[in-house]
Amino acid sequence: MNHATFDGLRRKASHAAGMFLLSFACIGASSAQDSAPPAKAAAQAPVAGKARLRVFGQNGINTHLYQNSVCIGKGTKTTVGGLDKVFFSSLFGRTTNTSIGMKETPNTRNMAKRDKLGSKAYFQEFELAANEPVSIAMHFQSVELNAGCKLVGGTFVPVAGKEYELQLDVTRPQCVAVVQEIAENSQGEVAMQDADTVRTTECE
Repeated sequence: MNHATFDGLRRKASHAAGMFLLSFACIGASSAQDSAPPAKAAAQAPVAGKARLRVFGQNGINTHLYQNSVCIGKGTKTTVGGLDKVFFSSLFGRTTNTSIGMKETPNTRNMAKRDKLGSKAYFQEFELAANEPVSIAMHFQSVELNAGCKLVGGTFVPVAGKEYELQLDVTRPQCVAVVQEIAENSQGEVAMQDADTVRTTECE
């Protein structure tokens, strides 16, 4: 039985020429709408033995997480996006973020740049079991841009006490899923680092 390979995931220490792509379409530039800054929650350390993940969403981007699974289709499934109540909030520009106290990053400070017509950006934060694989499947479709991609994603293993961000980069003529660790530099400032990731496939 053939199984689709989920790729288009940016790997740690990769360069633009080394990005793996799958099922992408040329995406043009689009001006962002004005939007209110995201609600902030006081930063809190992850619970012992846990990691945390912030997923960015908006209309046109569907994200499926499969916890404790090295393939797509098994494990505990979490979905961000799709035809749920957040769809209408994103459509009419009334989305709110769901925070569990993760650190602020350049991505959260610049949320307005992600906004599109009928598609206001938001994020949701989740607690993950540490040292267990998380497989990702992401899909993008834009009527405004007449572009889309599917089967973008991969697998990573969150480390206890670490925080991560997941986003789908559609600013280039390709779709690239980006998983980054929220780290700190020597000055104690937030520094984003690409996480270790691998390809994944649909489960048998």
